[in-house]
Amino acid sequence: MLEAVNEYLRNCPGEVQKHCQRTGVLMDEILKQLNQESEMSAVRLAGHRPYYYHDLGKCIVPGGVLKKEQNLSPGEWKIMKRHTRFGRILFEQLRELAENSEEKAFCRIGGMVCRDHHERWDGGGYPSGLKGTAIPFLARVCAVADSWDAMVNNRCYRRRLSAKDALSEIEKGMGTQFDPEIAAAFLQMKKHAIHRESQKQPSVEYIVR
Repeated sequence: MLEAVNEYLRNCPGEVQKHCQRTGVLMDEILKQLNQESEMSAVRLAGHRPYYYHDLGKCIVPGGVLKKEQNLSPGEWKIMKRHTRFGRILFEQLRELAENSEEKAFCRIGGMVCRDHHERWDGGGYPSGLKGTAIPFLARVCAVADSWDAMVNNRCYRRRLSAKDALSEIEKGMGTQFDPEIAAAFLQMKKHAIHRESQKQPSVEYIVR
């Protein structure tokens, strides 16, 4: 079953695959910051966590929409937003083929994160307009991680933001786009990491002749 999930992901453009991986790793870090490591180990298949596939549904979105360098038209944006439901559908289909309870749980959680990671804390997201804690916890964590990775990496339609500007955007979204507790934990984690990195002194090598 896991091989089928990975095959779907391989049908996505390379940058989508990398984005899923980076977002999943960042989710691990946020969960540790929140002391929610149990969410990381609850369901795993061969070391894979279900939230590492949050954009799986993009394997069904036409490449001309995914790779378009200009702004999407209203019709194209409608197609793009369907990737959340597409991902959920793929996981539901795979769940029907699951051979045990672990595989079923993997598909249930993976499908939920696919469907709900673009919901907003204030209810203005998609596809269902869920609000606050009605949005599943892992989807709320994914919303922060997904947004950060999208901002600090180049996209076909725009240049990446600096870490400072991306942090500002996350901060602006606290309580509107993002769960304020999760966003606060993320900001604390990232600001500490950036400060720690800035304190590092370049090593100097002396060559004795």
